[in-house]
This record gives sequence, C-alpha cells and structure tokens, in this order.
Amino acid sequence: MYNSILVAIDASQESVNIIRKGKALAEASSASLKVVHFVEQPYINYAYGELVAQQYLPSTEEVKAQVMPALSAQMEAAGVPVSQLHIEIGIPSEAVCALALEESADLIVVGSHGRHGLRLLLGSTANSILHHARCDVLAVRVFDED
Repeated sequence: MYNSILVAIDASQESVNIIRKGKALAEASSASLKVVHFVEQPYINYAYGELVAQQYLPSTEEVKAQVMPALSAQMEAAGVPVSQLHIEIGIPSEAVCALALEESADLIVVGSHGRHGLRLLLGSTANSILHHARCDVLAVRVFDED
C-alpha cells in the first residue's frame, strides 16, 4: 500500500501515539519510516542589531540539543529506533511537504487536535500540510487536556 511513510511530530506527549500509528502502518505495508521534527528558526529582530541576536539567540545545534531528550523519549516509548528521528530547522508546514516530496514519501502522518472549527480541528500546521502535500496525509486524532 505505502512504500515510504513520513511521520511529522511536535514536542508534545501526544506525539507518541502519532509515531505508533506511523509505525503500525509502516509495518503493515512493509514501508520505510522516517520521523521528523522541524524547529522554526528563531526570529531575529534586526532593529536591535545582529550583535544582540548573536548574544541571545541559541544556535541551531543548541536548539536541536534542547529538544532531543524529549523526542528521543517519545521514540523509545513508541518502540521506534532513535536513528529514524530527524530534527531539522524550518517552518514545519512547508518543510514537511518539501521533505515528503524530496524523500518520495507516499504518506505523511500528522496529529490533529480535538478543538472546534476546521482550522482548530486540525491545527494550522496539520491543515497546511493537508492542503499542500502531494501525497496522502493521515491526521491522527490527539486530545488536548482542557
């Protein structure tokens, strides 16, 4: 059914269920599985000058190092090797679609939220991926603690 599955996660605890769903689909389809988390580049306000930005903004490697422990724990909880996790920099909705195209993924698995209204139902990132991806998208229902 599918040959290449891309699972896009955030840093929330609900991501474990999204990874598990992607893993189950990959196993059922004998597909390759790649889990990705995109970190947005910190915003630099040039009005304060580049020197200020360099002093206060963490580097890309620092940001990746900060999210790695939580994401590694999610991978472990889902039973997926950490070697299948990729942390990249980019605007998540755009970067996920671009990576799926680059990797020839035929399914993207993302989380959706149980809020009201279409945009809130999916979340703006999942909604954008759904409308811009050139492959199938599975929105896995996750529930917010309200």
